[in-house]
Amino acid sequence: MNWIIDKNIRCDLLLWEKTNFSGERIINRIFPSGRQGDDPRTVAGMMLVGPVGVRVVFSVAPAQDEFWLERPWRAIEITEDNSFINRNGKRAVRVPDLDCLDRCDAVRTDPDFSVSYQSVETLDADAGWTYGRTGMLVGRVSTIRFDKRP
Repeated sequence: MNWIIDKNIRCDLLLWEKTNFSGERIINRIFPSGRQGDDPRTVAGMMLVGPVGVRVVFSVAPAQDEFWLERPWRAIEITEDNSFINRNGKRAVRVPDLDCLDRCDAVRTDPDFSVSYQSVETLDADAGWTYGRTGMLVGRVSTIRFDKRP
């Protein structure tokens, strides 16, 4: 797994190897000084905990691929309107299935009503709290990027 982390990012990323928050859970803590945590074998679901503006991008392309935006990817951002306060009092978003669009506080994805997240061409599209280039991500994520939106 490749990790690309911008300066001064502080958040926690919980990853599950299967959809609907099942299978092994891997916790990664992102600090301005670096990352603490293990690499997951595979990624199917996630929860991002942090301040408003933190964004994580899951991509199937290798980190060094300059054309990674042309392959499947998904950006997930913590916003005021599309996040919830977790039991520790911190803002968070949950995605039970990286390939489907659910509410930001979903605890399960509904296979009968699954739809895809909004498809865009670039990270600057400003298309809400989650968007990307649609395509199969579950089990194929090779790069995770972190940045902070203004």
